[in-house]
This record gives sequence, structure tokens and C-alpha cells, in this order.
Amino acid sequence: MSPLAYLCRGDILFSVKIRYSFIIFAVISMLLLDLEVIFYALFCMSVHEASHMISAKLLGHDIKSLSLSAQGLTIDLDQKPSGYKNIIIILSGPLINLLCSSVYMLIIHDTSSLFVAFNQSFGFFNLIPLKFLDGGRLLEELLDLCFPSRISERICFIVNAVLLCVMWCVSIYCFLFESSHSSSMFICIFTLINLCLDDTL
Repeated sequence: MSPLAYLCRGDILFSVKIRYSFIIFAVISMLLLDLEVIFYALFCMSVHEASHMISAKLLGHDIKSLSLSAQGLTIDLDQKPSGYKNIIIILSGPLINLLCSSVYMLIIHDTSSLFVAFNQSFGFFNLIPLKFLDGGRLLEELLDLCFPSRISERICFIVNAVLLCVMWCVSIYCFLFESSHSSSMFICIFTLINLCLDDTL
């Protein structure tokens, strides 16, 4: 059976949940960013999340629901993938963004394009080991393979706390003393929304 036929099997209907954090983040994004930046961001996010969904389907999982939040699109599967399957699903998102930017640079020979910049930024940013990013889920999965859940949770908590402190300090410094005011403020707002808001509309 071809991959396309396999993807089309079964019930393709699923519920979509919208969280408060998505609405707030969308409004702030429209106020801080211009339309071209928003377009590229939406494209990168769509390709990223589609890669997660396709890899999950190819590995034999059905999608129960989708949840839109400031984190992006969270996919609720029929059952939690185990071991290497979950690692593949997690990595598929960032890797497709990096692949898109690499292919574009090879074909167009333009390294300064916004398409390249956004795909690379989106891919690498999602690999940061924070709880609400793919990197955090990957770290949690790898630690669960090596340690008891109680120890892995503590390690994840410490890593998250340290990284958030570093990100906030760097962002505040850039906002006060460098020219990247909007991007640094954007990072601060992104992390704050993800930490404080997670309610379903």
C-alpha cells in the first residue's frame, strides 16, 4: 500500500480545540509583526505541524483531536507513541523546516531569504529543550528511556528553569541595549503566555 493510500485510510474527522493562549498570541503577533513576517511564520508552522501529523499516521496512529495554542498545533493521538516512534514524530517537525531551508538554498542559492531564515529559526528554536517545545518533549522522552520518571521530571524542571531564566535575561538585555526590540519582546511574550495560559475555549 502506498504512503498516500495509508494516510487516507480510516476516519479523517477530528475535533479542533482553540485555547486562550492562541488568541492572545495571534493578536499580539498582528500588532508587533508585519504581514510578510506573519505569512512566513504561518507557512513554517503549517509545514512543521503537517510533518508531525504525517509521521504519526505513517507510524500507525490515528489523530483524535487538534489543539491550537501559543505553542502551535498540539496533536492528540489515539494512544501515546512509545520509544523510537515518539522520537521520530517529535523530530519530524523541526527536521522538515531545516530540510525546506536547505533545499531552497541549494536550488535558489539565496541564503538571505526570509524563507530560509524563518525555516531555520523555526526548526532550531523548536529543538530548544523547553517543556512546551519539541525539544522539551524530546528531552523528556530520552530521559524516560534512561531514568525513572521521578528523576527525569526533576531534570526537565531544572533544565526548563535555567533556560527560561537565560532566555528572559538575554531578551531583556536586547530590548534595553540592542536594536532588536520587537524580537526580544516577542520571545518574552511567547514564553510568558505558554507558562501562564493553557485554557481551552
